[in-house]
Amino acid sequence: MTLLQPPSFMQNRTDHTAQEDRLYLGGVMSSFGGVGGLAALAGVSLVRAQASPNMTVLVTRERFFMPGSESTHQGMYHGYNDGDVTVTIAASSPTLPRKDIICASVQDQFYSGGTNLWQIDKVTGTPNASPSTPTPPVNSITIAIIDVAANATTVTNANITINAQLATAVGGIVQCTSASRPTSPYKGMEIYETDTDTFLYCQNTTGPIWTSNESGEVFWQQQSVNNGDFGTGAFTTIATIAAAIAIPTWARDGTAILDLDVSINMESITSTFVGRIRIGVGVTAGTPYGIYGAGSAESHLARMRMQYTIPAATTTLSPVIQAIRDSGTGAMRFTTATNCIADWNYSIHR
Repeated sequence: MTLLQPPSFMQNRTDHTAQEDRLYLGGVMSSFGGVGGLAALAGVSLVRAQASPNMTVLVTRERFFMPGSESTHQGMYHGYNDGDVTVTIAASSPTLPRKDIICASVQDQFYSGGTNLWQIDKVTGTPNASPSTPTPPVNSITIAIIDVAANATTVTNANITINAQLATAVGGIVQCTSASRPTSPYKGMEIYETDTDTFLYCQNTTGPIWTSNESGEVFWQQQSVNNGDFGTGAFTTIATIAAAIAIPTWARDGTAILDLDVSINMESITSTFVGRIRIGVGVTAGTPYGIYGAGSAESHLARMRMQYTIPAATTTLSPVIQAIRDSGTGAMRFTTATNCIADWNYSIHR
């Protein structure tokens, strides 16, 4: 173990290193760097097309925090751009599209190369029928993706996707989109998705797994059921939830749970019978609950529960109530004539 000397801000020392300054900045900033938010405060796009579009784009005034990636103890660089910078995009392929990226990066001779400067420039992608973004340079952050169509002669704002993250101090809330969440967060990091208007926190750094601060809130729906009698042979769907359950963005990664707690009342008719009732989601059915009639008109209340792992990319779910008569000649009615009501209680959580 080595203590790097001197520590920051010693009054009577004149041998402070650039590395110590970078490590200090890297210690108070989130490790992924980002931009300082000057463009957002000014209400302008960080990267935009020319007023008369051509094969160049403009990067507006901004602060850039660029993490060093060539050494474990390299720290964080800061660069300031005090006005519009023009970046020239390479000529398009005559036949295939490609994706370019706009990056802010640092060249530090102490670690590699022969220059000491920072720059804002493009990295040109490879033309392909299904193009992917190129690899960014060392010590860099990617601030935009440029879609260059085959045989294009201009870049318009529609071709520019801003994916820069706002830099934040450790413990601060990171502003991003659902498509640009931090890829290496610390446990407990909070983010705010501007496209979904959702606050999330990192529950597990493996993945990572993001969870809503509102995860586990219980929702409720109630509906009248009017399906009449059900018979033998197979489970019959006698009710589908009235309004499909909307799955929030944070719960669409394949790890969230839908917890259902459903109750329904019904009426049995004079003959004796034995049956079962259950709830289900998609092709997954919950445990059946037994129901029976004792030979006279009776009212019954069934309460059922199940948990369902929400598949990745699911946007809505419509649970159902199903029933089957296993034996006997009687019937069980789910009808508005006897005020048959289904109560749906459910929560989405991890």
